[in-house]
Amino acid sequence: MSTASSGASADGAVPVSVVIPCYNAQFTLRRALASVAAQSARVLEVIAVDDASTDGTGALLAALQAEHRAHWLKVIRFERNGGVAAAASQPALLFSTPTTSGTPTRLRSSTR
Repeated sequence: MSTASSGASADGAVPVSVVIPCYNAQFTLRRALASVAAQSARVLEVIAVDDASTDGTGALLAALQAEHRAHWLKVIRFERNGGVAAAASQPALLFSTPTTSGTPTRLRSSTR
């Protein structure tokens, strides 16, 4: 299988997406992102889920987005705190195939 079709890089590493649930993480978030960026795995994207933080986490996430390459850090913000379990389970990751078709509500019903 070629690396183009598998999504793997020339060294065989498969790119990964990292989800970081954040609640009042203003003082630890920069270090966590630096750790992810330094990984030997190819990190395709980081999705930070701000679980209705009340400190400066939201502002820091906005600043960090500006510091990193385009689209590497994506931010999802919750209006109400749901706890780390709720934040960690977002966003839902759904798989589809090129031959899959369905109703317009297929994805919505899969995330309930």
